[in-house]
Amino acid sequence: MHQDVDRYLQDVELIKGILRQREERILLRPWAFYAWAMVTVAATWISIYAWHAVGWSGSSIAWRIWLPALFVGGGLESLGWLQFLRREEPVVLTSEHVKLLLSFCGVVLAMAIAGFTLAGRSSADPGVLLMLFAVCFFTLSVFTFNGLFLESYLLLAVGMVLIVLEAGWLWPGWSGVSPVLGYAVAGNAAAIIFAAAGVHTAVVLRRNSAAADEVGNPGQRESQKAGLRDG
Repeated sequence: MHQDVDRYLQDVELIKGILRQREERILLRPWAFYAWAMVTVAATWISIYAWHAVGWSGSSIAWRIWLPALFVGGGLESLGWLQFLRREEPVVLTSEHVKLLLSFCGVVLAMAIAGFTLAGRSSADPGVLLMLFAVCFFTLSVFTFNGLFLESYLLLAVGMVLIVLEAGWLWPGWSGVSPVLGYAVAGNAAAIIFAAAGVHTAVVLRRNSAAADEVGNPGQRESQKAGLRDG
């Protein structure tokens, strides 16, 4: 009788551990966030140079610098999604995965179009562009570990602060933050938060691996260890 109860309790703990790991699953490996951080910070400083030394307008910077940067970052991220699909075999075509990929790709496409539309205008607010990054992060957070909401709200908060500082009505005599300073702050803040998301993801990967060891799930343990090697 006692053995049956012990076996039942072990099964309950095993199920709880598997469900907990499912909720904390990793979609993109840390390197994908690090890649976006490097692309973003590089594009930011090239934009600052182009603004001051070359005299490019905001529209020229958007199309000549940030559009190629978007393609580079998106291409690297696509490799991360392909890595995710390989890990999920043979259940890659479940309705959950299809909804995930369709929703995230749709949001990224819509945000990219909106961002470049705003960036091409002389009155574009860098805070608004930063908040578009936050929308993408919030969408990803719905499907991955809950801790990523922290980085999402950080992007949102920095964007809101920039919007307020850019406004000329903040206090008497205040003319607002200059566009180049606003974009410098927005770009570097985005790069830092991308890097923080990569570190956060690496921590969750290690925690999931330790949890898999505790519940004694060999298949999940091997999957998590493979993830640590990939990340």
